[in-house]
Amino acid sequence: MKSLSIVACFFTVACALDGQTATPTQMLLNGGFENGLKDWQVQALSGALGTVVASTTNPIDGTASAELTVSNSTGTNWDLQLQQPFNMTLGRIYTISFKAVSSAPVSLQYTVQQTGSPYAVLWGPTVSVGTTVSTFQTTFTSTVSAPVGLNFYFGDINPSTLWLDDVSVLETPMPTLGASAWQLVWSDEFNGAVGTPPNPANWDYYAGPDESGSGNMQTYTNSLNNVYQDGNGNLVIKAIKDAQGNYTSAQLQTGSQGATTNTANLSWQYGLVTARIKLPYGAGIWPAFKMMSEASATGPDWGVVDIMENFGAWPYGSFASSNEATIHGPVGASAGAPDYNGGSGVGASATLPFGETVTSDYHIYALVWSQNWLEFFVDGDPYVVETPSALPAGGVWVFNAPFYLMMNLAIGGPTTWLGTPGSTETFPQEMLVDYVRVYQSTTLPATTPSITPGGVVNAASYLGGISPGSLATVFGNNLADAAHLISLSNGSLPTTVAGVTVSVNGVNAPLLYVSPTQINFQVPWETTPGLAVPVTVTWNSVTSSPENVTIASASSPSFFMSEYVTGTAWVTGAVADGCATPSTECAVKAGSTYQLWANGLGPMASPLQDGVPAPAALQMPGGPSSCQLTIGGQPATVVYCGIAPGEIIDQVNFTYPAGVSTSSSGGAVFVTAALTVNGVTGNFLVPAP
Repeated sequence: MKSLSIVACFFTVACALDGQTATPTQMLLNGGFENGLKDWQVQALSGALGTVVASTTNPIDGTASAELTVSNSTGTNWDLQLQQPFNMTLGRIYTISFKAVSSAPVSLQYTVQQTGSPYAVLWGPTVSVGTTVSTFQTTFTSTVSAPVGLNFYFGDINPSTLWLDDVSVLETPMPTLGASAWQLVWSDEFNGAVGTPPNPANWDYYAGPDESGSGNMQTYTNSLNNVYQDGNGNLVIKAIKDAQGNYTSAQLQTGSQGATTNTANLSWQYGLVTARIKLPYGAGIWPAFKMMSEASATGPDWGVVDIMENFGAWPYGSFASSNEATIHGPVGASAGAPDYNGGSGVGASATLPFGETVTSDYHIYALVWSQNWLEFFVDGDPYVVETPSALPAGGVWVFNAPFYLMMNLAIGGPTTWLGTPGSTETFPQEMLVDYVRVYQSTTLPATTPSITPGGVVNAASYLGGISPGSLATVFGNNLADAAHLISLSNGSLPTTVAGVTVSVNGVNAPLLYVSPTQINFQVPWETTPGLAVPVTVTWNSVTSSPENVTIASASSPSFFMSEYVTGTAWVTGAVADGCATPSTECAVKAGSTYQLWANGLGPMASPLQDGVPAPAALQMPGGPSSCQLTIGGQPATVVYCGIAPGEIIDQVNFTYPAGVSTSSSGGAVFVTAALTVNGVTGNFLVPAP
């Protein structure tokens, strides 16, 4: 039985993934040209004559610079191009600055352009450069995450020379989900008794045939057959197919029952809107969670924001691992104006990481909404920002006004592009909604801790559930004075570090890592699973507002990762079995035995103490047979399933099965895997043979 210092490795990951800093980051290399044109790329337009060289003396400050000279212009302002690539991140603020002077008054265009497809210009001002030195600066917010290039275009004046120096691109994080203090102003946690309707003060229904004009087949009802609370903390929206092939489902909107379509008694303007949902999936299955404008749908100010929309297994592709965020609004200011882009709206897709699907687990769909700004998230990761600049010609921005919330489960019809449910689709189909919450931004003192909404997560992968004894992470702001990497004290982890404690249902948790924006802790073993378990952070006697989390089970199997690009689990073993060292990711092969480093397997055969590493091997009740592991669809033999000796995390030793092929994951270097413990399944990826 081999145990590594896995927790120490986890600390390293925690430090690397600690929250964003507000300190600007320089994105360019050699912006002062001290190393000549190193890191820069030069291009001349066909037919243009000119040079780009590194000057050791220049009219700017007498030191190094880039010197661009046009001797034969083509009559355009892009005879010469000087470029440096860098990576841009959605939602970050970029400040571009440089100094310039020329031999004669000229125009200089500088752009930020995507370097791949599409080759889009994201920012492209033109400035006038004269014979005296000038400093130029501009700031903008990125609406993409993509490789880009900073480009300078020079020409048109023949002959002329331009000198550039002190070129800089500074990146500053944009305050979003984790960088603002959010105050909960409304929520529905759906913790009612089994079989009861949702709170009538919160939700109204649309009942009748589909009114969207999309040709869907379902009839919406307010029947408890189609919409009810399940007693496990969920609202169930159920689509039913009867013996005659007719479909019924439900569509709800915020507002008291009996209100009109425009539910002004329960709508909001700006804030954070979030819902935790487990989706159904299949051909013709169309769930959505959206915001609807209080303005009339036939008026000039109508608007729709799709926070979550899934198109199922439609004829042209699968949406099993993606989410669609789309905004819809009028082109033109007249009543009945058409939708953006001929009805397609403006939007983008998010792909779930690590092989996750929309139906295998709950995911948090969120929108940060402010004036002229809509930023979309899945599981805390931003993936698109929509602003007025994203609208097509003639498009009207209608999102600076009150909106209400709507959620529904539609069924595609024969005239819809989505298609109808296939013969293999089973009914009923269920959309499970854990909660819907609305927050608005607030200002807190720098000494008041604030937990990010949805920011208490499984520490192994930041996905899946948490359970008693497992490691968890809380993200937020003002959580501590500085970063503290914590060691064992008298054989156990402390529950207070630098004035910081984390409480789970009133019990202080052992701490592994503390910083101003992230804390890693162990969920106390005595925590009772529940639908709304409060987690708070206290720093110097000031306590945050509680963040309620669902602890659904005594087990929540997940795995620590070797990297966070594909999300491959950390598989270790002996050198003879393809592992370069006992602590590095392995080149696996069938028939060899390896270790997986797990989180949240659940209670062991003997009780464990909070924050105290296991002194020796200790398996789950029932031993290895308690854990069912499949890799690439093949059953794997588990030889140990329990606590990692000397650690507070779990360990699964297994024999890699035969018959696993990379073809099961599209020829990639990993394959899908699943571990089931006490009826709870954790999905993950492992290296392929």
